Amino acid sequence: MTTKTWNGANAAFTTDADWSPLGAPGAGDIAIINAGTVTASGVLAPALAIQLNAAATSPTLVLTNGTIRAGDSITVAGNSSTATFTVSGPTVNSGNVTLSGDSPTLVLDSAVATTLTNSGGISVTGSASIVQDFGAGQIVNNGVISYRAPQNVVQTDKIFGTVAGTGSIRLNGSAGLFLYGAVGSGQTVVFETGGTGVQMVAMSSFAGTFSQFSNSDDISGIGTRWDTVAFAGNGNGGSLNFSSSGAQVASVGFTGPYSSLADFTIGQSAGTGPQSTTSIKTSVAATPTRVYVNDQTTGVISQEAATPYSGPVSFLQYQYIS
Repeated sequence: MTTKTWNGANAAFTTDADWSPLGAPGAGDIAIINAGTVTASGVLAPALAIQLNAAATSPTLVLTNGTIRAGDSITVAGNSSTATFTVSGPTVNSGNVTLSGDSPTLVLDSAVATTLTNSGGISVTGSASIVQDFGAGQIVNNGVISYRAPQNVVQTDKIFGTVAGTGSIRLNGSAGLFLYGAVGSGQTVVFETGGTGVQMVAMSSFAGTFSQFSNSDDISGIGTRWDTVAFAGNGNGGSLNFSSSGAQVASVGFTGPYSSLADFTIGQSAGTGPQSTTSIKTSVAATPTRVYVNDQTTGVISQEAATPYSGPVSFLQYQYIS
């Protein structure tokens, strides 16, 4: 394993002369980019770790038609200036992409048809934006997108554009997330611990499901003004269905111990014209027992609900089985 540092030029990742020590990083190496724009394409070397570190500079990594292997990692650390990781064209992440600090950005190139298929992990530990084209570009999230706010830090993150696939978006601590585009029915937004919040900027375009929503969390959405709301469920979850003059204008799904409309407090504030902002709270308390799980494939740490343990070991009380 060799640590190699980019000299700050705007050039291709494979340019040997722009790395110190000489030679482009390969399998098992650590590549540090503190300045400049570095372009790469194709499949990254195995066990490669790329670090973008912004201080007084704004480094950028562009990956075109690329594949991030399982075991690869890309860390985008913004500090006083922006660090940017741009994917262009069809791109696959089977490793771990981490956004940290005050201004890291993951960009989907809008100049070409770009799809980021995430089967690994995208971990956000700072206030970050995932910026994508509202047209053809999208994230197909079949893995985990995780937002984890540092203790006592209010973290505001944004996803612009569409999210499809069958994965999960997880929030922990005081992380707050704005969803600006459509969210597909295969996505689950998980509230791991209390104090998190989600705003749907296009409430009618949210087709996903909220999980582990508790009395310390907040959900809000912008959409068509409604006059009635009903809950359809069976005690293991269901949906809040919002209607205007008898026509449904939005539906928000939940999994968890919700059995009736009385489990929710729902408000509506005035908006512009036919639009309004809906706020959703619940009286259901958070599940009291959770365990930390470190996924060795994606590198994502999460909190999962534990279940009572019945034996045979006498001193164990709870278990988590994946």
